[in-house]
Amino acid sequence: GEFDLIVEYVGKRLVRENPVDLKQVLLEADKDKDGALDLHEMTSYWKRHGPLILLQSAGAARQPPNSKQLTRLAILSSIPFIVFGFFDNAIMLLAGDAIDAAVGVKFGLSALGCAALGNIIADATGQLSGGTIASLLRPVLKDPRLTPHQQASKVARLTHTVASTLGIMFGCSLGCLPLLFIGQGGSTTPS
Repeated sequence: GEFDLIVEYVGKRLVRENPVDLKQVLLEADKDKDGALDLHEMTSYWKRHGPLILLQSAGAARQPPNSKQLTRLAILSSIPFIVFGFFDNAIMLLAGDAIDAAVGVKFGLSALGCAALGNIIADATGQLSGGTIASLLRPVLKDPRLTPHQQASKVARLTHTVASTLGIMFGCSLGCLPLLFIGQGGSTTPS
C-alpha cells in the first residue's frame, strides 16, 4: 500500500541522485542466496547500509552540476528560444509586409508603422502559443537531471540565462530569412 509507494519513491530518488548498482545491492542483501529478498533480509541490509546510502545521496545532491548536466541544460534552455525567436521575427516581417501591401499605402502608414503592427501580431501569436514549443520539445530533449540544489546554483542559472539569450538571438536571426523573399518594392504579395 502506502509504504510500498514510499519505498518505491525513495528508491527511485536515491538511484536518480546517487546511481548505485542495484544488482550488487540485491546480491549483498540476499543473505541466504536464494535469489529472493524477504523482509528480514531487506531490513537487515537497510540497517547496515541505509544511513550511508542516505549520506552519500545527500552529498551527491549538494554537488555542483557537471559539464554534461550543464550542456543538457543549455540545450534545453536554448532550443525553445531559437524556435520562438524564428517564428516571432518571421511572423513580424511577413505580417508587416502584408499590412504594408494591403493598407499601408492607403492609410499613409510608414514601413516602420507596418512593422510595428506586424510585431503586435507576432507577439500575440507568441503569447497565445504559450509554452507549446517547450512542451512539444521537452520529451525529445534530454533532461539535465538537476537536483533542487543544483538548479538553484549560480552556474546553472547563468547557463540558463546565457543559453536562452543566445537562443533567441540566433532564432531571431534565422527569422530574418523572409527578407530574402520580400521583393524590391517591399512586398511578398504580387502586384
